[in-house]
Amino acid sequence: MPSRRIDGALIRRNISTGGSSTGGGGIYQEAGSLSLSDVRLEENEAFSGAGIMQTGGTLTISDSTIARNQTSSPSIGGGGGLHLSGGETQLTRVQVLDNQAPGSMTSGGGLYGANSLTVSQSTFSGNHARSGGGLALDSSQNGAQLSHVQILDNTAVEGAGAFLGFQATMSFDHGRIVGNSAILYGGGFYFSNTEPTELSYLSVL
Repeated sequence: MPSRRIDGALIRRNISTGGSSTGGGGIYQEAGSLSLSDVRLEENEAFSGAGIMQTGGTLTISDSTIARNQTSSPSIGGGGGLHLSGGETQLTRVQVLDNQAPGSMTSGGGLYGANSLTVSQSTFSGNHARSGGGLALDSSQNGAQLSHVQILDNTAVEGAGAFLGFQATMSFDHGRIVGNSAILYGGGFYFSNTEPTELSYLSVL
């Protein structure tokens, strides 16, 4: 499989316009290995995964910002910043800021994850979706591992900080969940999952 690397780039104001079949306004990845470092993905638009959509392969992002991207779906879909439905993803020192998935049934304003996901030393702030303003997780495929992550000032109808769907597994240590606001349920977390969840050394305010 091919290996690709992008360093020191700005990817801004790109649009995928094909309706419900579109994804990845900024980047779409379905196979191979992709590494991003010192990259800004800003103000991109797609039905789902306005900043990035990943359906397979390996995605590694470090020292980067994913900001002000917005999904165009009026109903289903999600992942204003990132939509991760396959493969493996690792985020290190990534800022996921002010992304929107405003549809009536959308999930994951900052990030929608249904793959194998590792996040460290990163921040999700100011994002919005119906479910999971900061993050929405819905996969038992090795689950999500979060360490030293801040989830701040996100908004949603339910699960403003993080929403865990039915199949989601998650471990989360040494983090801050502060200032998130839900209209109905779960300002910090909304747990609808039946799979294991481990939380340790967190500040939830």
